[in-house]
This record gives sequence, structure tokens and C-alpha cells, in this order.
Amino acid sequence: MKLVMVIVQAEDAAGISDALVEAGLRVTRISTEGGWLRQKNVTLLLGVEDAYIPRALSILKRTAQRRKVLMPVPIHLSMPLGQTTMTTGQETEVEIGGATVFVLNMERLEQY
Repeated sequence: MKLVMVIVQAEDAAGISDALVEAGLRVTRISTEGGWLRQKNVTLLLGVEDAYIPRALSILKRTAQRRKVLMPVPIHLSMPLGQTTMTTGQETEVEIGGATVFVLNMERLEQY
């Protein structure tokens, strides 16, 4: 038995969750936030039998697509009352989306 933790963009979570549920996998959804881009994320938790891990990973690869978007370039200014962040008006292209997947050994899963 494995615990699969999947971090995806919030806008992608519904489609990914639906695909996992349609395949007979149970999914728990937790709202989270990314540290680098400060974007809303979702962490999906799945308790998966070892034999179903390839199926779960295949679904994630198919449904969690990466894409490029333009993001504002922030600058940090030191002010007398502390540091502030502003944008320069410029944008840079970054790749977002996809999935970060952790597959962990799980000793036991109980459902009541």
C-alpha cells in the first residue's frame, strides 16, 4: 500500500481528481499555496494498492499538463518602514502546471 501525494495547480485539480475517481481511486483534496509563484495549489492524497500505482501515475501524466504563462517581474525595495514588493511592468515567461508526485510507503490504511 502506498500514499500518493500529488501537488497540482488549483485550476487543474478538478479534471485530475475526476480522472482518478473515474478510474476507481479515492482522492482527498487539500487546498495549498505554492511558495515560489504564490499560486493556489491543491494537494491530492490517495491511498493506493501497489498494483494500481502504474495506473495512477499514468492518469497523472495524461491529465496534469504543463504550460507557459507570462508572470510580472517583482522588485523588492527597502523602505524606511520595511521592505515592499512592486512589479516592474515587465513580464517573464514561466512554466506552470504539471504535477509533483510523492509516492510513500504506507504501513496501514483504515477507513471507517
